[in-house]
Amino acid sequence: MTLLLVAVATPAQAADPDNLTPTANYNRVYCENQTLATSSIVCQTDNGAISVYMQSSVSAYLEGRIRDSLDNSYDPISSISVSYPNTPVYSGSGETDIIYQMGALSSPYVGMYWCNDAVDSDFYACDQGYVRITTSSGYHRRSLACHETGHAVGLLHGGSADPVVSNSDPRLGCMHTPFNADRYTLGSNNVAQINATY
Repeated sequence: MTLLLVAVATPAQAADPDNLTPTANYNRVYCENQTLATSSIVCQTDNGAISVYMQSSVSAYLEGRIRDSLDNSYDPISSISVSYPNTPVYSGSGETDIIYQMGALSSPYVGMYWCNDAVDSDFYACDQGYVRITTSSGYHRRSLACHETGHAVGLLHGGSADPVVSNSDPRLGCMHTPFNADRYTLGSNNVAQINATY
């Protein structure tokens, strides 16, 4: 008699969700130029050398939370390097990758990302994207900065992941939605996906 052992994955052992665009459940064929009003597509930055700029609308407190998120969640990733040029570049080659601003948003949104300049030669890449965070100071948290920056590098919510998971799945880290102040770092699977892509 031969004994056959079969390993069955339990929920705790299930594959980590892939939530970096594109996925089998978010298969946009291309990135495209958008505005705040038409924002609906998550793209990727065009490379791992990410330059960022805070527009004058960003309060000193919010800037501190954004820098804290970038310096502690994104810059340590081996395939990402974050820089803070003193002057932004808004056109031509070498545009500043992510422009942060603070301003009004339609309810229920507290943060928003959109691509301003899609890269024609790369289906998923964006040369310059914007992140706007609400003026309501109760949301000026590292977790929201981490979440919206995640969209700028291509991270999606759980409902667009492969396999689909709850938008509050703990493996999503700061990509948890709705906004959760206690989730202020990336999930380990997010870091692995970023390293595999950039």
